[in-house]
Amino acid sequence: MNEENALTKPVITLSAVPRARAASVCVSNRKCPSYHRSLDILAKKFDLDNVNGNNAGSTLALPSPPQLAAVSLDLAIELNERRTRSESCYSNGIDYGFECSQPALLYTKVQRIRYKDFSKEVRATMDIGKFLTESTLLLDIVQTTLETIVDRMLRKLFDNEQIQCSMSEAVISLLSKDIEVCKFRNFMQGTEYSEGGGLATAQQYIVAFCQMQTLTGRHVAIGRLKEPTNLGPTSQEVQFIILILTSTKEKGTKNAVEVARTFATVFADEEFRRILLDATNDDEFKKALSARTRSLIKIQSPQHDFRTPEFNHFKFFNEIRSFGRGVTNDVKRRIPFYLSDFSDGWTGRHSKRKMLSATFFLYFACLLPAVALGVLNDENTQGVIDVRRTVIGQVIAGITFALFGGQPLIVLLTTAPIALYMKLVYDICLEFSIDFRSMYACTGIWCAIYLVLYSVFNISSFMKWSTRSTEEIFSLFVAITFAVDAFRDLSNQFQKNYYMPGCNDSVKSINVSAASEQLLVSLTSADQCRRDSSLLFLILMLGTVWLSIYLHNFRTSPLFDADKREFLSDYALAISILTFTLIKFFAFHEVRVEEFNFYDDALITAPNMSKVTVGTVFGAMGLGFPLSLLFFMNLNITSGIVNSSTNNLKKGPAYHFDLLVLAAINLMLSVMGLPWVHGALPHSPMHVRALADVEQRIDQGHIWEKITKVRETRTAALLSHLLVALSFFLLLPNPLQKIPLGVLDGLFLYMSVIGTKGNQMFERISLLVTEQTAYPPAHYIRRVPQRKIHIFTITQVLQLGILCAVSFSPFKYLKLIFPIITFGLVPFRCLVVPKVVDKKYLEALDVNVQKTIL
Repeated sequence: MNEENALTKPVITLSAVPRARAASVCVSNRKCPSYHRSLDILAKKFDLDNVNGNNAGSTLALPSPPQLAAVSLDLAIELNERRTRSESCYSNGIDYGFECSQPALLYTKVQRIRYKDFSKEVRATMDIGKFLTESTLLLDIVQTTLETIVDRMLRKLFDNEQIQCSMSEAVISLLSKDIEVCKFRNFMQGTEYSEGGGLATAQQYIVAFCQMQTLTGRHVAIGRLKEPTNLGPTSQEVQFIILILTSTKEKGTKNAVEVARTFATVFADEEFRRILLDATNDDEFKKALSARTRSLIKIQSPQHDFRTPEFNHFKFFNEIRSFGRGVTNDVKRRIPFYLSDFSDGWTGRHSKRKMLSATFFLYFACLLPAVALGVLNDENTQGVIDVRRTVIGQVIAGITFALFGGQPLIVLLTTAPIALYMKLVYDICLEFSIDFRSMYACTGIWCAIYLVLYSVFNISSFMKWSTRSTEEIFSLFVAITFAVDAFRDLSNQFQKNYYMPGCNDSVKSINVSAASEQLLVSLTSADQCRRDSSLLFLILMLGTVWLSIYLHNFRTSPLFDADKREFLSDYALAISILTFTLIKFFAFHEVRVEEFNFYDDALITAPNMSKVTVGTVFGAMGLGFPLSLLFFMNLNITSGIVNSSTNNLKKGPAYHFDLLVLAAINLMLSVMGLPWVHGALPHSPMHVRALADVEQRIDQGHIWEKITKVRETRTAALLSHLLVALSFFLLLPNPLQKIPLGVLDGLFLYMSVIGTKGNQMFERISLLVTEQTAYPPAHYIRRVPQRKIHIFTITQVLQLGILCAVSFSPFKYLKLIFPIITFGLVPFRCLVVPKVVDKKYLEALDVNVQKTIL
């Protein structure tokens, strides 16, 4: 046959079946209503003939070459895809897009989803406005089958807009087709009250949607059928069909499901659908949609305003005049639960296991940081306050607060900011030749006096204007402080052992020098050059933090069963510290590492008050005020995080009374020459987490945790500090002195990393470098424009930067204003930030934590 005859008489070989013959005629005409159904028939017959070996089929002539050419490419692509797909169809168990040539199962999943909140989720209103101008609208569609309706709508959509994918790909993504079954793959419908009672599916509209890799942007087609059409179960009187095509690269708030939620919410009202049925042209239809959107904003707006109250100094002064009211209310709130605070930890499912794990977690989380910070205090005060005094101070503070504190879930600890302040006091004493012990005691006494005044005059009421923003900034600052201390020790190790003078020349000196005296000097220099010690310090630090975090996140691991995973997660800190201490002891026992100093002098030394002068008293009064602000802000922020509504605590907080107890504890510690303490982050939230029952929830592929129950008990804190006291007498100096400093700094890094977990500010900072498609389905992502999110985050970063710049400044007197700047975060948030970010967006970004402090 020559080339001309081949073009004028094209043929396709099929078995002689009338249905296939009719399909060959229909497929030759791209405008045939059953075009895509014909592709199915031809594909199935082609596969069936090949499987059965029916090569001797009939020769069916197609009407004309142009008609065949119009569909040949789509037919060839689909035939190839269906053949490839059929090979793995039954091996996978589920058909993911191309049907097998034999009967199969249909997998259907029904999921409840919330209505779109137009008053809060700004993307909903923006989408309606965008698609009203860009979407394809078809009124009075006369077709009555699903294939023909979708074909008509897609043709109009492809004619109106520049769409990169082929129409066949769009059909395959939207419809699941078989010879006898044709349904939407993914669709959304509303529910409404039925006349017989209960809920029934709203059958008047369907929102179908799909995501495609080859597509860019989002495309919407809205069709109104001329007559109610039966399209199958739950869709027996359809009059509106909305088709949504989006790219797989769209971010979470703009994906197909979110756009479908938007239109499904708009069409959910029956009265509104009647208005759309009465629309005579496109303009009336679009005006009705726009009006419905505006009405939804009003309807869905909350009836009550839960916004953070604006700062009112008159109201604040009225609170101050109520002398002692806050402390009295706290005592009345907590005293009925005092006995149950000791018993609640042992009753209930898994309570004993949780109690033991929380006790041992607090034991290691309090003892080891006390040792590490004791090392830092030893360096800062030249041994006046050392490891022993830090540990015994932790014992006294922990037991006292566990017995008498209002909120026993708060953990008291001496922290890095306190260590920095103690160094400042010590440097001032050196500069002005003042006795440090007496100055330290006077500063602590004045601080306690200020805290008592804050407590009885209800100054904690000021924290009602504190929002989540302040808590997030301070929490991140504490995390940064832990990390800075760890890397500062690492730097000192390398400066001392790796880059010390003569370290690079020691070997050279040995090889060149011939004199015995010179050789001895060289050997001494080589002995001091301990690069292996610095490298081991780095290995132990990074290894400890890696293993701790790995085990902490072991709950999500597929290894072992749930109980074993939870056990490893609860004891992550203890396991990692013990593991790398043993690694050092057995694998690197020849490498010398530094151990902390241990002094055998008097443990508690009373200050010599005869050395106190008038200048010392007034100087201590000045130093005590910023310190009291630091304690005030720290305790209230810690208490606010612990008493957050997300923790589901039942017994209530005690802001004012806890401040009074903290004042008494620090007064005792000051006169005994022991380090001060305040609320510890992230130890306190982790204490809550250790006593909590947690469930994992999944939202659009993102896993988040929800606390369902917390055992509000004093027992874990009490037992853990009794163990710390036992360790003080039995484990000091050995074996605690054998714990490498690299492991202790790894503990600091672990606390730093864990401190960022659940911190919304840290999550929003990461959004600045995160691909939009990977954004989490957080509430603020839905309710706030992306630009406003980043602006608010930048304001927080600036505040955090100021805190860090002042705290880590080389100018020691500048550090005195650090607590004042911390206190100033609250009025800055109330007075300055609303000038940059609208209040309606701040309600989503900076939700105020519930505080019952009045």
